Amino acid sequence: MTTDIPAWFGRTFPAPYPVDLLPNLRARLSGTAARLDEAVRGRLPETLSLGPPGKWSAEEHVWHLVEIEALWLARVEDFLAERHQLTPANLTHRKPAEAEPGAGPLADALREFRAARTRLLKRVDGLDPSRFTLALPHPRLRTPMRLADHLNFVAEHDDHHLAHILALLSAPRHSAGAADHAVWLATQFLTRVWGPTHDLDAIDELMTEDYQIWSGGTLILGRPAFKEWVRQFQTKFGNAHTEIVETIATAAGDRVVSRWFNTGLNHGMFGLPADGRPVSFTGMSIWRVEDGRLAECWVERAAFESYQRLTR
Repeated sequence: MTTDIPAWFGRTFPAPYPVDLLPNLRARLSGTAARLDEAVRGRLPETLSLGPPGKWSAEEHVWHLVEIEALWLARVEDFLAERHQLTPANLTHRKPAEAEPGAGPLADALREFRAARTRLLKRVDGLDPSRFTLALPHPRLRTPMRLADHLNFVAEHDDHHLAHILALLSAPRHSAGAADHAVWLATQFLTRVWGPTHDLDAIDELMTEDYQIWSGGTLILGRPAFKEWVRQFQTKFGNAHTEIVETIATAAGDRVVSRWFNTGLNHGMFGLPADGRPVSFTGMSIWRVEDGRLAECWVERAAFESYQRLTR
């Protein structure tokens, strides 16, 4: 589908919503948390935080859904108290918190949303059917809205922002943004996996599931095999640390190359005795990028020179 997403404030909402379809509507409302989680699960933090100029990112759409839940619940209370009109919207949009890659602001948002949506549904569960037909004026639309219509309004609002999130995450990147993203991927990999933390779980985040790497003419295929290869390499190359010398990406962001300098200790490199001697070597990695992740790599390192130094 290529239809543009209509502006929210230009939409109208035909009423009345059929009360006999409320069980269907409840299922739709309760499923939003799962649909949000599915939309963003496994996405790189940098991908979620980037949006078009002057527009929200996917992450900001999620936070908006979190904070507006309080308004939806307040309006349910308006219906139940039979007030003169529905509570007006008065939002202060929260920017996502700064965090390290893989840390928790978006995970926090999803948890908050799920908890808030559960509170909303608990408040309307078990109400007498007559309560769903009480109408109050909507402050912006200036038309009567029943409780059933309000809940349908909430579901439509969920879908509106989910559509934006999915569109953002499936849109092709602008070439300049793609090049920056490719450099970011390579930098994250070298810093997190080959840096002091040796964070092998970053491989699941940064690499495609069928990631493959050619090292010294040997092919390592798939993320699990690659993680095991890195683990074994780091067992023999103790205290491994990588200094990035230079990283360059193509304008399209489909290739990225990095020159680097590795240092560590000999814990059995090249089948030699583990004597703890310092080891260092230069190297270069060329990656193919696919769907926002590293998909394939060709790596070369100055292994022969390192071997010569260790056997002198």
